Amino acid sequence: RPGEAYVTANGVKILGYRNWPGRIGVAASSLYAKNLLTFLTTFWDKDAKAPKLPADDPIVQGVMVTRGGAVIHPVFAEIAASATSQAPTSQAPETPPPEPAPTPVREPEPPPPPAREPETPPPATAAAAEAAASADKPAPKRKAAAKPKAAGAPSEGEKPNA
Repeated sequence: RPGEAYVTANGVKILGYRNWPGRIGVAASSLYAKNLLTFLTTFWDKDAKAPKLPADDPIVQGVMVTRGGAVIHPVFAEIAASATSQAPTSQAPETPPPEPAPTPVREPEPPPPPAREPETPPPATAAAAEAAASADKPAPKRKAAAKPKAAGAPSEGEKPNA
């Protein structure tokens, strides 16, 4: 049931997650990444710094679809043959084109260092420039405004009636 975990008699745990679509994408991406990494590390030529895919390897035969412009995978070769037999006839080359040379894999260049920001940005307007210039000068002191006296309050120098 959604939101519950159930353990069977022989210890199998069944999880009833509520949001399967939200969980499957993460698992699928992780599994694909692991499979791709395993495939590339298996066929990686450290000296050439490029993958080396031998045509006689059963794993390579199972994953390679085309080589030199020709469809070589057995399942897709049948589909391609039936598609070309139904297509309008055209002159096909008698010999397959030569295999292209492997493309060397370039290592990515390191990112450029981050740009340093200027310590004080230039003012955008004349008003901003004037405000920035006056910020360095101390503000002139103003006299405090006299507070209005409350009715019946003694003025300065008088003693309060007690």
